Amino acid sequence: MSSEWTLGIIPAWPPNISALLGPNTVTITQDPQLHARLRQLLNPYFTAEAIQYQMPAIHSKVKGHMAGWASEGSLGVYEAVRLLTFDILVNVSLGLNMSDPELRKYSQVYGEWVDGFMPPAIDLPFFPFGRGMAARRKLQERVRQALVDPRLPADGWVARLRDEFGADSDKAIDNIIQLLFAGHDTTSSAITFLVWQLSKHPEIVTKLRKEHQEVRAMHGNGLTSASLAAMPYTQAVIKETLRTAQVVPYVPRSAKKPLRSQSGEQVVPSGCPFIVAFSQMSIKDPAVSPDPEQFKPERWLDPKNAKNYALHQAPFGMGLHYCLGSQLAQAELTAILTEVARNYDIVAEVDTEWVDFPIKRPTNGLPCKVSALAGISVTAGSRLAAR
Repeated sequence: MSSEWTLGIIPAWPPNISALLGPNTVTITQDPQLHARLRQLLNPYFTAEAIQYQMPAIHSKVKGHMAGWASEGSLGVYEAVRLLTFDILVNVSLGLNMSDPELRKYSQVYGEWVDGFMPPAIDLPFFPFGRGMAARRKLQERVRQALVDPRLPADGWVARLRDEFGADSDKAIDNIIQLLFAGHDTTSSAITFLVWQLSKHPEIVTKLRKEHQEVRAMHGNGLTSASLAAMPYTQAVIKETLRTAQVVPYVPRSAKKPLRSQSGEQVVPSGCPFIVAFSQMSIKDPAVSPDPEQFKPERWLDPKNAKNYALHQAPFGMGLHYCLGSQLAQAELTAILTEVARNYDIVAEVDTEWVDFPIKRPTNGLPCKVSALAGISVTAGSRLAAR
């Protein structure tokens, strides 16, 4: 996948998804020069080092929201997490300075936009796609306002897009909206799936608490590089969550010229659409045999499986289209696990089905009860607690 353009492989998203995300986005564009330019601009802001610099702010947001959840007592995990990840993206990553009421307003607008991915792709106000396109226009207008807001961080990636393409450029606006989707719904889905698995496997929570007790004794409360390196079980839980959730099970592609196997046999003719099935790669990983359906973080503590993970597991894609927000997503998962291990009990109703489109989510919203552990005082919950 690292030589997609050379091989003649191009993104082939359906027209309705291209319209909702925007044709000039780093995910949708079929122009290799524009794609390379966007990746060169954006990559530095999403490295492990850049996200580690933001970890205190990310952790603070997670603390505030989870305190709010505990104050509420009962809530739906999926919607609560969507508000959390939207807050982190908008106010930490993008630096848009949204107030709590505005955050709620645009979180709802954003939800209407995502619902537009559902068929049929008819641009009329009484169809999901039509409402989604209307929501997209509202998001575009809000992004335009942000791009001329003097409070916008001058050293952030949003300002970088503005400076490169212009404050009213579709290339800047579309990529900001698209990265909202890439870093919001996918992460919300993964966190919700994580809570579902933890509720089914309380023994995993017990192991997490033991690890975090040791980490705090050695490194204190902060999520520093040193403390993260001392959390192998936490990282194993994250890897197993990403493996089993398969939030993005495949991506659509098209061949501009015949694709051939190593033996020279044509396997995909020119002009043929196809999918890259990350979920099938995952199942064939020797590390998950013979029980690929089981949630077993311990499998990733075995050193011999580390290479297998890199070869067979692609929760964030691979190659030139590897997900920009992978480090941010893992940071949010780490912060959630940290708070569960140290401060909260979350017990969800696990008897639910999951749907996969437009994003993996539980049909019941995953109702749960959140309570502070004994000795933990919850005094100032987030004003954005789920309602």
